[in-house]
Amino acid sequence: MQTPKLASNPVQPSLGPKSGGTTISISGQHIGSGTSHSVSIGGMTCAVTNVGVAISCTTVGGTVGEQSLSVAVDEWSVYQGTGFQYVDDPTFESVEPMISFAA
Repeated sequence: MQTPKLASNPVQPSLGPKSGGTTISISGQHIGSGTSHSVSIGGMTCAVTNVGVAISCTTVGGTVGEQSLSVAVDEWSVYQGTGFQYVDDPTFESVEPMISFAA
């Protein structure tokens, strides 16, 4: 197995709502190698949904602000640092138009 190495800006998108549900992609060289992949954001597991040229996972939510990011492939810790930020959930102030055509 070749040693995985994250790209310079590996997480896309780099922010998402605090309620979670954001699918992120973590890219880098040989990131899909190995048999076991794990990601955590702010100490919470990010459920890995796909592994290939990138690792995709879905956030579970957390507190607003910059969060720690940990990526491991097999027994190797590939990255530990920051890289994802939770922001306030979006809110709707109004919906327009208030009427529509009947079908």
